[in-house]
Amino acid sequence: MTVVLAACAGLRWSGSPPQEGRSPKAALAHLAPTGDLRPQPAPMAPVAPEVELVLSTDPAKVRPRIVVTAPSPARLKAALYPSDLGYETVDVSGYPLRIQADYLVYQRVCSKCHTLARANYAPHVGRAWWRFYIMGMRTRSSWKGAPLPREDVRAILDFLDYDSQARKLERRQEFEGISAELEHYFDVEMGSRMERLQKNRSVLKGH
Repeated sequence: MTVVLAACAGLRWSGSPPQEGRSPKAALAHLAPTGDLRPQPAPMAPVAPEVELVLSTDPAKVRPRIVVTAPSPARLKAALYPSDLGYETVDVSGYPLRIQADYLVYQRVCSKCHTLARANYAPHVGRAWWRFYIMGMRTRSSWKGAPLPREDVRAILDFLDYDSQARKLERRQEFEGISAELEHYFDVEMGSRMERLQKNRSVLKGH
């Protein structure tokens, strides 16, 4: 018996991997009570329960498409970003009176340099980002000799922050649907611009 156990130990340390989840003591635990070293049948592995797959014939839920009025050719031509093709106004009738007053400042000041749709449908929503954006506006207005008053800056920042939370986050699905339509129109316009550019290059080269 000593020889047999020594041979088994030699096989174990020679690099033969142990059975998964079983130690040498666990292996000896399956020996017959009489000390018989003949192999004993291994315990049966648990059988995984059968899973019944049920196929549904119900139609898949499709996200409703939000239709946006097609932008005019002039707006398409002037657009620098997809958001430029959005609506110029925001329905603020349900906003607090203070935010409605801030909205009037936002309309008056920001429309001087760019379309209001650019901010209305910009994907950015954090107050910190808007603060950074308005910092650039203040710099440009200072270069033009008309720096923005601090009161206007505060009003614009407060409106953009509130509007982003109310319209872009709380009504995320609607906002993302409109943004997807604007991106579609913008992509089509970019494709048309590239075609016109390639055509003009061919004319210049005499092809």
